[in-house]
Amino acid sequence: MDSATLDYVVRIVVASACGMLIGLERDSHLKQAGIRTHMIVALGAALMTIVSKYGFFDLAQYDNLLRADPSRIAASIVSGIGFLGAGMIFMHNRVVSGLTTAAGVWTTAGIGMAIGAGMYVIGIIATILVLAIQLALHRGKYGPGVKGFPTADLTDLAIEAQESNHTVDDILGRLTASGASVVNLNLERGNDGMVRLDMLLRFPKGMDFAALVSELHGIKEVTSIEF
Repeated sequence: MDSATLDYVVRIVVASACGMLIGLERDSHLKQAGIRTHMIVALGAALMTIVSKYGFFDLAQYDNLLRADPSRIAASIVSGIGFLGAGMIFMHNRVVSGLTTAAGVWTTAGIGMAIGAGMYVIGIIATILVLAIQLALHRGKYGPGVKGFPTADLTDLAIEAQESNHTVDDILGRLTASGASVVNLNLERGNDGMVRLDMLLRFPKGMDFAALVSELHGIKEVTSIEF
């Protein structure tokens, strides 16, 4: 393996590692696009950038007859990743979800492109910034891990918690005691011992959401609450 090929291999490995770090954060919150998705996006973007930048040197001898534009493949990556991101965005009960994950995948592709082009520092700094944004701003302004109180009687509620034998029963019990009724429930379990409950709930009018959040945070396993 010559030095140039070794450099290309290092680039796709570094890009994959950056994608893995971003994916770990997303996976810890039980998002659909997790470690594998972000790693493959970063690796693929780096690979296509390398091919775009270095794969057409043999056409240089035909420069007077044929012009190779290496930026065209890079532009196609940006456009193509948009379709992948669009598949992560959905609307339920007039609430849009998945925007942050889609933006993260799109940015991960940009990181892969930067590292594929040999811009290691830019790619690594961008990875650190994405992680800092995701981690620092994940918690909402209504208390630890709480985002946006609902403005309608029927709303979505997502709760993340450490799984135990009684965690789910405790959460559902406190919701029922508050007067809320569960219209729909989806339960997802992560590999790290976390559980996520995505629920469509109907609340009584005049609901004291601050008191409900306090009740739910009384369950020590609960780590995040998002309306």
